[in-house]
Amino acid sequence: GYTPSQRELATKVGLKSPNTIDYHLKHMEQKGVVRCAKGRYRAIEIIKGFLPDPNLLKVPVMGTVPAGAPSLAVEDTQELIEVDRSFVKGKVFGLKVKGDSMKDAGILEGDIVLVKPQSKAEHGDIVVARFQDETTVKYFHKRKLGYYLVPANERYSPIPAYEAQLAGKVVGVMRKYR
Repeated sequence: GYTPSQRELATKVGLKSPNTIDYHLKHMEQKGVVRCAKGRYRAIEIIKGFLPDPNLLKVPVMGTVPAGAPSLAVEDTQELIEVDRSFVKGKVFGLKVKGDSMKDAGILEGDIVLVKPQSKAEHGDIVVARFQDETTVKYFHKRKLGYYLVPANERYSPIPAYEAQLAGKVVGVMRKYR
């Protein structure tokens, strides 16, 4: 219910003197992150806008995924986005969509799909599938002759999925309006 003293902070982070804590607190105060009441013990106040929101989850956007013909997969954390925890359960990552093969499913170019890593899917799930170094986002369908990755745009054809590995299941879509 109260902030630690500078000496307690120094001890907690393994410092022998609270002077380093004082130095950093002064810089944080200059940047508007904290407010330290002068002459008062245990009087460090975190400025409201700098407290992390416990309802938000930081999700890494790991590159792009084609919504069209499979193409080279690039896995590189490009940014972090904040998502309300009620929107997703468990570990997820984001991929920016490039292409229009899923437009009739409401997934448009520029959207970010939120993907739950998993290697299995049910008929009708939207998945991110990997073919060696290439990826794509499509519906997963079981048919008499095997498994297929099916687009949601009549201009594209289903892709046999017997060589594909699932990277995960799409559990959400985020879109920025300009």
